[in-house]
Amino acid sequence: MIQISKQGSRTKCDQMILEELGHYNKSNPDFGSLFPKLDDAIRNAKILTNSNTIDLFNYIGTNIFVLVEGLALT
Repeated sequence: MIQISKQGSRTKCDQMILEELGHYNKSNPDFGSLFPKLDDAIRNAKILTNSNTIDLFNYIGTNIFVLVEGLALT
């Protein structure tokens, strides 16, 4: 099983978002600053899922990119 690493109270994912955006509050995200990265996030999730690199649903707990992609297409 994959362990999600933490540094302090932030997960690796939280740290990467913070580095990319310069600010990040998980409980109150600024969707305006995240939206431009949406296509990249969906593409990366598909690569991880299709390459069997990681089982997003069972290890991270979501395949939300499927829903988000569907909403973005409408």
